Amino acid sequence: EILKECNKEIAKFHVKILTKKNLTPKIFFIRAGDDTSTNLTWLSIASQVLIETSDHRLEYHNLGKKATEKELKQTDAESPEETIARDIRKHIERFGEDSFFTRPESATYGLKESMTFKQAIELVLFAYHKPMKSSEISKIIVENNLKDTDGETPERTISTVIIRDIENGNNSTFVKIDENKYALRTQTFQNISDENGNWYEEFLENIYDPD
Repeated sequence: EILKECNKEIAKFHVKILTKKNLTPKIFFIRAGDDTSTNLTWLSIASQVLIETSDHRLEYHNLGKKATEKELKQTDAESPEETIARDIRKHIERFGEDSFFTRPESATYGLKESMTFKQAIELVLFAYHKPMKSSEISKIIVENNLKDTDGETPERTISTVIIRDIENGNNSTFVKIDENKYALRTQTFQNISDENGNWYEEFLENIYDPD
């Protein structure tokens, strides 16, 4: 709740400046505070761990331990494995076949084995929660074997997938944040003016709200 309030205040600040300077509205990446890890959830950190694990699956106690070892989120708990396990289950329930996650066996969680390029891109942006260039996304996908790229030029394919998706306008999964940098639409907010030129904020839901 504190993070949501921070994001609202940041948005109000941007809208005020845009209105005062009569600037064209842009899409802004949600970020609160100086530390870019501020908005990372345990689910996104767990996604990083699974991406960087050779077979992309871990027993949930081990998954929680490795997520904590990344030191990307403050916690009073010794290990966040219960939160991670709960959120992965909810993600699977919510998105079904479109979920990044699988539960191959009891108490073990992993990543979907056969992803499309679009799903792999979405997973990377979800996990690392920062605007990224297509070359950065491509590097993570290739180095961690998230997608079979035989016979393809990954970076070019990734750029094409993103650009075609963005052509869907407000229904797109991806948005362009900066020159050659992209993020998930669910990680952003937009400043929009109505037909009378009045400014207001349209907030798009944060990465994933398990509630």
